[in-house]
Amino acid sequence: MDLFTGTRNQKLFYAIFSLIIAIYPVVMFSRSKPVIGYKTVTVVNCYGCDHREVRDFQKGDYIFKKLGACDACNSEQYISAVYSIPMSKVKEKEEEF
Repeated sequence: MDLFTGTRNQKLFYAIFSLIIAIYPVVMFSRSKPVIGYKTVTVVNCYGCDHREVRDFQKGDYIFKKLGACDACNSEQYISAVYSIPMSKVKEKEEEF
């Protein structure tokens, strides 16, 4: 017996069932974890040595800004990167320590 040659109710049932089966994966996999917020950090590097420091962003920070002398080698420091991290990842990193 062919599935689509039955009564009108059978055809409607199969159409609705097929629609549900097609939409269900889209709905389930489109959900993502909500991001609480972001934390902006600044990476400070030294020209002379391999000293690297990650600190909280301060107003006025920008890439390649000169910051003064390095504590380790007395060479000049600069900002090499400014980026944001989702707070959920920050909390995960804090829990590891």
